[in-house]
Amino acid sequence: MIVDESALTPTIESIDATCVSSDAGVELQVLRLERVHPLASGNKLYKLHGWLQKARSEDATTLISVGGAHSNHLLALALMAQECGFASAAVVRYQPRAALTPTLQHAESAGMQLHFVDGETYRRRSEPEFAASWVSRYREAMWIPEGGSGTPGLLGAAQLIQELNSRPIQPDVLAVAAGSGGFAAGLLAACGAHQAVAAFAMARDPSLPAAINALASERLNPGAQLDFFDASDGRFGHFDASLLEFAMRWHQQTGILLDPVYTVRLFRRALAHMAAGGWQDKRVLLVHSGGLQGWAGRWPDVRKFGGEEAENWLRQALQHEADQLGLPLETLAPGLT
Repeated sequence: MIVDESALTPTIESIDATCVSSDAGVELQVLRLERVHPLASGNKLYKLHGWLQKARSEDATTLISVGGAHSNHLLALALMAQECGFASAAVVRYQPRAALTPTLQHAESAGMQLHFVDGETYRRRSEPEFAASWVSRYREAMWIPEGGSGTPGLLGAAQLIQELNSRPIQPDVLAVAAGSGGFAAGLLAACGAHQAVAAFAMARDPSLPAAINALASERLNPGAQLDFFDASDGRFGHFDASLLEFAMRWHQQTGILLDPVYTVRLFRRALAHMAAGGWQDKRVLLVHSGGLQGWAGRWPDVRKFGGEEAENWLRQALQHEADQLGLPLETLAPGLT
């Protein structure tokens, strides 16, 4: 077995909705995927689960994918490939070799071979010819699309829904951050007709809802509903003082540390939606999709926007998460200074 099935059984934590300024009768819970596995935290383990099985069945020896300089997907792939006995490689949107992000440094230290391309080349990453050109450079290689999307990537998300819906109390709404949209599609593919997936886009991409629906087109329960929200704040990955303030306040109120790219935007936008009367009388499950190692790359911003108080808060919060996962702080947040 490539991934221990027990690692795909996450915990759910109930949140007092009144502490986040919501009085709309929402029953609020958080799916703690950031703690499911010490190496591939969050939704990445679910998305890679099917791909790792496919690679083993096809006798692949090298796994190749594509992503940006702060890609949680690439880091998870590097770590899981190393653990499962595969070589790994990545095509990365241009990043100067002298200024590798902590995420890329960590991926490279796990054995991932990095190839850097310019923006024009990177924009072709969804074309079949692009993948074929890179696979041809390696023997017995298998291409994994950006973010782990594709049919094998749906399997883990579908398995998650099946596990959630086997519990006595099921969510009405699953709110998830959407990058490539693969995980949202996997959730949608397995949802019941009484459930909705709320996809919060991390980049301004009007084509994303159609892409999610297309990926989930073979779903068993076509009555499941996709709700779409723009949580991009104008551009992907932008971080500012308001996001830091929200992350700190949420952590102080709930004890849950969010990541600085995906979940901080998802949770802020979802709570604003609830405060405005959205999802009244619904059981809402906010999906914490991991990515905590991304804080290492945001350390200068934390210092800039929050000073010493924010630095101390973040270091203590990350140390606590590392302890919960049984990891050294350096492994969870590589390059943290």
